[in-house]
This record gives sequence, structure tokens and C-alpha cells, in this order.
Amino acid sequence: MLVERLRPLRRIRETFAVHRGVALLGPRQCGKTTLARMLTDREPDHTYFDLERAVDRRSLEAPERPSHP
Repeated sequence: MLVERLRPLRRIRETFAVHRGVALLGPRQCGKTTLARMLTDREPDHTYFDLERAVDRRSLEAPERPSHP
């Protein structure tokens, strides 16, 4: 059964209103990945990076920069 995490999702959205990035920290198996996936499933303009995945770490090493006219 999937537990709805309304309070943490609200807090993450509030943080995104102020900052461009949010880090989810906590002990193993507490639901960080599940929470991040729930957010990105509901809000497609957000991106989830798993820092245990090499491909995600590489994408953060060379972020795209907006082009200026």
C-alpha cells in the first residue's frame, strides 16, 4: 500500500518556490526515492536525480546552460 505523503510534498513545493533545487536527506529505506518519484510524477516540470546512478551524477557534472541572445 502506498502511503500518501501530503505534508512532505507540500513542504518540498514550498521550498521549490524559493530555491531551484531541493535535496531529500534521510536514513536508508525511509521513503526519499518514493517521495521524489511521487513529486516528479505529479509535476513534470521537476526533475529527479538519483546520486547513486552514474548517469545522473554525470548529468549534474556538466549542466546545460541557458543560451543568451
